[in-house]
Amino acid sequence: MPGDQMSQDPLVTRLLLEISIIAHLGDLVFARELPKGVTTAQYGVLNRLVRLRRRETISELARAFQVAQPTMSSTVAQLRKKGLVELQPSDEDRRRKIVAITAAGARIRADGVLTQVALAEKIGASLDEREWETILPQIHQMRLGLEQEVFGDTAV
Repeated sequence: MPGDQMSQDPLVTRLLLEISIIAHLGDLVFARELPKGVTTAQYGVLNRLVRLRRRETISELARAFQVAQPTMSSTVAQLRKKGLVELQPSDEDRRRKIVAITAAGARIRADGVLTQVALAEKIGASLDEREWETILPQIHQMRLGLEQEVFGDTAV
């Protein structure tokens, strides 16, 4: 029986598998709720710019999302085409371009947050707020450990 083998796997293996499946299914469900033409990858960029309250270069975004620079350039180009981000000259080096979120991009991100809350209420009804509050710090610590592994001392 497949479930029997999984129960013999180390706890961390079972936990990472559950997180991976939750992330994948969550992305699928969330993608259905995004405005037509906005991908979860594009939303991720908008979310990062708002969450960190800063502008970043395409190289910085590519590093943060662990994708190739051409991939991030394409994502940013699509966001620009939709009017959700703009490229601004760097204050330090006018040749460098910085990705900045527009008001329209910030609205898409804000709507996405509301969508996530609504989805969590719909699919997460099995957990009450206290349980969510208990889980979050532990998951956050796990993320910080993974960032340390991936990025070293310069976690983003």
